Amino acid sequence: MTGSDRPRPGWDLALASLLLDGSTPNAAQAASVTERTVRRWLADDDFRALYRARARAAAESATSDLLSAQREAVQALREGMRSGSPATRVRAARAVLEVAQRVTADEIDQRLTDLERRASGWTDPDVISHGSRGWSA
Repeated sequence: MTGSDRPRPGWDLALASLLLDGSTPNAAQAASVTERTVRRWLADDDFRALYRARARAAAESATSDLLSAQREAVQALREGMRSGSPATRVRAARAVLEVAQRVTADEIDQRLTDLERRASGWTDPDVISHGSRGWSA
């Protein structure tokens, strides 16, 4: 934040409300200010930076909670695949396959992102245009 190390009065309450439901009227009510004030805050670089930082922190916390529940979820799916009902077994197996496919796709996306990042740093025109080192452009 450029102005100070601390948010302005009302910001904490408005931010908490915005993170809960994204509603400007609710944020204004929570912070005891007008909706116009909240809209003005949303146009302020410091407020937006704090909002993004808190949103990232909330997302990281939610992700952590989800990751910690994975083992339980996998166990529930395994139990579902062994249950007596064929329909339940198929639904559980499908869920396992869908998640595995997403994990694989995420890994491929990450590898591609890493390759693109490394390739963007290439500056040798011979490597890029002539395919030196056995690579073709």
